[in-house]
Amino acid sequence: MLILRCTQKLLKKLDVPENQLASDNAVSISPLGNWHAHVIGVSRNHGIIFINDATLFSFVVFDVSKATLKNELPAVFNSALYNVLLSEVFSTDWIKKASEVSSVFKVGRSTSRRVLGSINDLIRHYQFYILRDDGIEKCNMQKTVREMNRIPQKNLGWNYSIEAMKKLANEPFREDALLH
Repeated sequence: MLILRCTQKLLKKLDVPENQLASDNAVSISPLGNWHAHVIGVSRNHGIIFINDATLFSFVVFDVSKATLKNELPAVFNSALYNVLLSEVFSTDWIKKASEVSSVFKVGRSTSRRVLGSINDLIRHYQFYILRDDGIEKCNMQKTVREMNRIPQKNLGWNYSIEAMKKLANEPFREDALLH
């Protein structure tokens, strides 16, 4: 089971009852570890940014209705994660294994100020890159996500999120997977 730590703003949108939240010290048994999620806005488009606690690997999902978020958050997360990992040339066996374990998860409150700081920094980067490409409609989100995961992260000793994620998956980082 995966633990998805959400900010207060996102928890309000999800409307999860207090007694159904994961405890603050709950730990994920997924090979992907814990994740954090927050609301991201670009112009008048709203979405969700997901970030892995250990690797700071991130991706965003836009144009998800409030009803879909409430009822199908695991499916939204898994579908987007599957596509991002596939585009990053992870082995399909590892992606399937990670998807199976991550298809069931519990939502909890955000617990890491370090990760929240990284989220806020990444949100500014995503907003800049999307607006640079003339908005959501014209932006190549796959390319933008790839660029974001190749920004050196201070919290990772100035390493890249993609490298940390590849280490988590025990896969070598392939330079040929860089921005096609």
